[in-house]
Amino acid sequence: MTRRSLRGYFLLQNQDGSEKKFFEFDAFISYAEEDVDFAHEALKTKVQNKYPTAKLCYHSEHFLPGRSIPESIVNAVNCSRKTVCVLSEHFLVSEWCIYEFKMANLEKIYKRGDQDSLLILMLGSINLERVPVDIMTYLKSRSYIEVPKNVNESDDFWNHIISAIMEE
Repeated sequence: MTRRSLRGYFLLQNQDGSEKKFFEFDAFISYAEEDVDFAHEALKTKVQNKYPTAKLCYHSEHFLPGRSIPESIVNAVNCSRKTVCVLSEHFLVSEWCIYEFKMANLEKIYKRGDQDSLLILMLGSINLERVPVDIMTYLKSRSYIEVPKNVNESDDFWNHIISAIMEE
């Protein structure tokens, strides 16, 4: 696949030259407010240091005032090549985070032919009894990335995650 830019949107092409879809963002980052230090500060800084042109969608920056939250979530998922869910105990108790996961999973299954457009980052230890069945099903059938405790000292982790986010 190759990538061309047109007015801030990305056009993905298959190897045979057929066009896929325009995306405004490389990734929509879904996270609970309590995890903002990792999800917004550390992740955004690391990705944009390695890929200065990377476009990450954050609800705090890109959701339009006055638009309904569900509409904004669906728009963010549709306009992003990938959705990155920062799964934590806080994520699991946020109805909007769960909704973001569900919309990204539906997009992956029904509109994108089950391609790898949903990435899970496991932040901290999680009580598996609290994980909703659809997220647990996803975790059992797909690989995910665990965020190490010493995240700021782990270049391998950051290289791995940045590659997963930016690969087409």
